[in-house]
Amino acid sequence: MGGHGGLNILPQKSWNVYNRDNRLKVQRDEEQAAREAAEASRRDAAELAERKLEEMRSRAGLPGSAGGGASSAALGLTTAGHINFFADIERAQKNAEHEAEARRAEAKAISRIMPDLQLDRSKSEPAPWYVRLPAQPAAARAPEPPAAKTSAPAALLLRGAGGSQGELEGSERKRRRDEKHEKSEKREKRSRKEKHHKRSREKHHKRHKERRKEEKREKIKSSKGSGEEAR
Repeated sequence: MGGHGGLNILPQKSWNVYNRDNRLKVQRDEEQAAREAAEASRRDAAELAERKLEEMRSRAGLPGSAGGGASSAALGLTTAGHINFFADIERAQKNAEHEAEARRAEAKAISRIMPDLQLDRSKSEPAPWYVRLPAQPAAARAPEPPAAKTSAPAALLLRGAGGSQGELEGSERKRRRDEKHEKSEKREKRSRKEKHHKRSREKHHKRHKERRKEEKREKIKSSKGSGEEAR
């Protein structure tokens, strides 16, 4: 029974997996499972796309969407309806500029209320050259009376009494300008005096030379007259 001449009843068994009917059934089941998986994946993709589209419409505030009250700024739409992909960066930049402006205003207020807290600038340092007023020639401006010098305690009293920082700086600039004008006048007077002394010395030397020349001529004339008398 076990050799080639024995009976082979396996193909007639319904549970034989290699039967033609069983192989066709397995093939049909696999194809059906593949179709069902493809259909399920297509439905999932369609649902995801519909959900994303609905979300974008709700953000854009388009009519007919579920969340039509949302503002277009959340999606970054421009006035023409285009999507701005740099809306977040622009909003962050505007926020940074606003914060910087607020910090500058706060620093100005602090410097106006408490100027002694400005550690980056000393009151004894002169103002830089690019903020100084241009010096006018002495002939082009009228002489100004010398301003009273304000000492440091007086300046503190003025500041405590309500004197503004701008007034103090203006008086300080005026005092420096007056000092500079006074120094320039002194230099001009000194130069005029030196020029006068120089001209007087030159005149004296010139008169002395002329006198010596005249004396020499007189001596020559006298020597010639004495020689003729001797002859």
